[in-house]
Amino acid sequence: MISFDLLGSDLTIFRNDVFAAQIKEKAKDRPVVFLDSYQDPSRYSWYNSGSLSHTFNQAHKRKNQFNIWMQDTLMNGQEVYVYAPEKYKIPEFITYRSFDKLKVKVDRDSVVVIENPYHYSFTFSEDAYQVYLVLFQDKRVVKYVPFNLEQEITVPKNSLTELHSLPEMPNDGDYDAYGCAVSIAPWPRAAVYYRYKLVE
Repeated sequence: MISFDLLGSDLTIFRNDVFAAQIKEKAKDRPVVFLDSYQDPSRYSWYNSGSLSHTFNQAHKRKNQFNIWMQDTLMNGQEVYVYAPEKYKIPEFITYRSFDKLKVKVDRDSVVVIENPYHYSFTFSEDAYQVYLVLFQDKRVVKYVPFNLEQEITVPKNSLTELHSLPEMPNDGDYDAYGCAVSIAPWPRAAVYYRYKLVE
């Protein structure tokens, strides 16, 4: 028989109620944003009925239902508690503004288009929201290349906005697909919604 010493183990693995209580103790009445996990916000909300929670999926992770739901816009303007590994250097408490549902696609003429489903606009520049070319190899992200935004571009609410032509592909690696992702400090690059095969 295998037994586990729960007191000497990571309680978040074995006890969902303890995990939820630990997060709630830190968050207090604030909404909670998790990183790269659809399970964590689900089990947190289960034990904290009425508490808002969301997960932010990065470009190298798979999308899930939180990339579809718009409920995190209810957190906009509020201070949220961010549950994320220290290596990402995201502050534990930050004023939230949802942007991870911005979709960046490339049309047949290699023009980059930003699809904004939000009821508010975004400003893209080197000092604000940025777009990255995301390069894949065997379904893994291997490189990020920032777009060179020479001028400020406003993306109106509920719109499709042309950014500019797709940057030239780097020739320093063996890439088989690409996509685009949006980011703004201190958040990492958000999910890639459209992925395109590179034809040799």
